[in-house]
Amino acid sequence: MRTLDQILTKKDYSRKTPASLFYKDSPLWQRLLTIGCVVFLSVAGLGEWKVLNGMLGGLPKAITLGVIGLAMLYALFFPDEKRFREIWKPTLLYMSLMAALFFWSIVIWVESFAAVSSMIRSCSKLLFQSIAILTAVALVYLFREKAIELFTISICITNGVIMLLYIPEFGVGASIQSLITCLVTFGDAVGYARELEIHDLTFVFGQMVLYYAVFAPRTTRQCSCSS
Repeated sequence: MRTLDQILTKKDYSRKTPASLFYKDSPLWQRLLTIGCVVFLSVAGLGEWKVLNGMLGGLPKAITLGVIGLAMLYALFFPDEKRFREIWKPTLLYMSLMAALFFWSIVIWVESFAAVSSMIRSCSKLLFQSIAILTAVALVYLFREKAIELFTISICITNGVIMLLYIPEFGVGASIQSLITCLVTFGDAVGYARELEIHDLTFVFGQMVLYYAVFAPRTTRQCSCSS
């Protein structure tokens, strides 16, 4: 039997409890999307490991298509017009640039009678660049300002895994000594440190350092807790 307080308390019928755990922006959805995107990005980054790169070339980078696929599925089930309006102009701008580069490349190929192999290499580079752009757009659509944080976490995971994969080849002591020598000499990389020259990934770390040093927000959100 209900008490008098329960009877007199007015129930708020305007609040609706989602019937499913997979409602839009639910914690479970966001957690699954976050894990999926980090896994796709980290595995794709492993293509910079020299062993895989020697066998497969840039093919592992195409795994980032999984991020684009997740964004498309999320947009299909939970379309967000506001987010679409935020990303469609930058997407059109960057993809137009890729299209312009492609058509200009055709002009160069025709004038120079370029070999088919050269044209295939150029097209593959443009394709991977387009995938990179769409992956960035997909991350922003899914996570907005948190996209840069997830991307940074992913490349840190990738770099950490690659470092671990090379340790058995050189040993723990020699690996640490090689890193210390590289840092002290400002780039005299030998042995273990030499193998860690993952160029594209290293360049991305430089961009992340620049972003966090210059462009990242300086304020943090304060938690308003009631006493």
